[in-house]
Amino acid sequence: MNKKLFALLSVLLLTSCVTNDIVNEQNEDPITAEKALKSNQALVSNKSFDNVVMDLSFEKGIINEGSGCSFEYMISPNGSTYTSTACYGPNPVDQNGYLIRGYGKPMRASAMRGNPWRGVKLEAKNKPKEIINGGHTELANSERSNAISIEFPFQANVTYEITLSTRLTDYIKVIKSPSGLGNTPIADQYDIDKSEAFPTIDLQLVETPVIPGNDPCSNTPVVPSQFLAPPNYTRKQKAEKSTEWAHEEKTFTFYFSTKENKQAMLIKFLPEISNGRNPSYVPESYFWLDIRNIKIVQKPFDASYYIAPPPPINNNPCPGFRRCP
Repeated sequence: MNKKLFALLSVLLLTSCVTNDIVNEQNEDPITAEKALKSNQALVSNKSFDNVVMDLSFEKGIINEGSGCSFEYMISPNGSTYTSTACYGPNPVDQNGYLIRGYGKPMRASAMRGNPWRGVKLEAKNKPKEIINGGHTELANSERSNAISIEFPFQANVTYEITLSTRLTDYIKVIKSPSGLGNTPIADQYDIDKSEAFPTIDLQLVETPVIPGNDPCSNTPVVPSQFLAPPNYTRKQKAEKSTEWAHEEKTFTFYFSTKENKQAMLIKFLPEISNGRNPSYVPESYFWLDIRNIKIVQKPFDASYYIAPPPPINNNPCPGFRRCP
């Protein structure tokens, strides 16, 4: 009897332990699943924060008019011309859903005009010129530059990766090459076979899409250098060619970590110039920047790309006194 009772109690105890283990396992599964779900949600959230917020093509889409600037181009062999406003000027023009302004009449390629580029073309050019100053002949820069601005609501406290997909062309090398323009007035303007200096891409995040300057429709434009954005919202890169070919596909990437909202992106294409009065040398150059696509990726704020503003200058260290006592 005692043996039977002991055996029965043993079976009941074993069954209870197994049942408790099963219950515990069943209780742990929802907790584990919930933790895994939250972890996956966090990973998805972090990954989804790297958002492509702009993917703007200049190779496709309607070429709109109404920029506020005009230009002429030949439409027949007999010299007939057509006047168009299909360029970028002071009035905003839609480009695939974004409003674009320009300085110096940058324009998109058109099959009708037979343009030898595919996106929107910016030019940067410089030549030496002689001027008379106080009865003395001096050298000076004779520069040309272009710019475009794109309206976009840049947010504070994030990092932006901005990538320009372009084709960089040394136009002097093009026109001086055997297959270029040969002995023509354009080619004869240069005694060199290729540009002597590289241009600069100056990209800024700005408060307004309006490009400052008095003559945005000039045929010899010079983008004003004043009204610079603060250091944190200005990035510059030399547009250097790494091959001996006249054309080169180039990708330029810029990073900004913002602390304020900005309303637009300003892209300037600037030639190298000689600084100071009466320089002994002025480099000759003529480049095209064919911007084909602009892609912007928004990322979590990365402090390594943030440039803190300089501390304010204290011109009066002793307030209330003309001079410190």
